[in-house]
Amino acid sequence: MSIKTVFISIVLVISMSCKKTENAPLPIADFFVEILTCNSGVCEVKLVDNSKNSVSWEWKIEGEVHCSSNNCLVSLMNGQNYTVELKVNNSDGVEAVKVKTISI
Repeated sequence: MSIKTVFISIVLVISMSCKKTENAPLPIADFFVEILTCNSGVCEVKLVDNSKNSVSWEWKIEGEVHCSSNNCLVSLMNGQNYTVELKVNNSDGVEAVKVKTISI
């Protein structure tokens, strides 16, 4: 065997044995709101994750972080509007954000 043939054989074996990594699917941030109960002007509100391809979550209401789980339970004043932001990441760390104004 010539050196050229050996070299090409080695390169082929190495390149075929290398594991190719695939990127995780892109995340899509989405959520909806459930008002559970209201007493004395304060409502228990569930923020429900409806995202795709997400492995981490960060919920902000009026710019303040409230929780980092897929669903979030908060107390909000009845008769108010709130800006809610959900930031999600996929397993590669790619981020997606959804912002909604909700009325309680």
